Amino acid sequence: MPSIDDLDTPAILIDAARAEANIRKAQAHADAQGLKLRPHIKTHKLPYWAKKQVAAGAVGITCQKIGEAEVMA
Repeated sequence: MPSIDDLDTPAILIDAARAEANIRKAQAHADAQGLKLRPHIKTHKLPYWAKKQVAAGAVGITCQKIGEAEVMA
């Protein structure tokens, strides 16, 4: 495994277990309130994590720009 100093920057480092727990927690809160969650992808901008959010129960995702929507399609 490379050292953090070996990574090209900018780079995103994600604690996958924590991110997945946060996705479950947000979805559980929305479900408990009877809300349909459509999270904004402005922070991660990664289709992998958007798919995880939808798989957890989100009804879709929200994008700010057309280019973001194209990447998520």
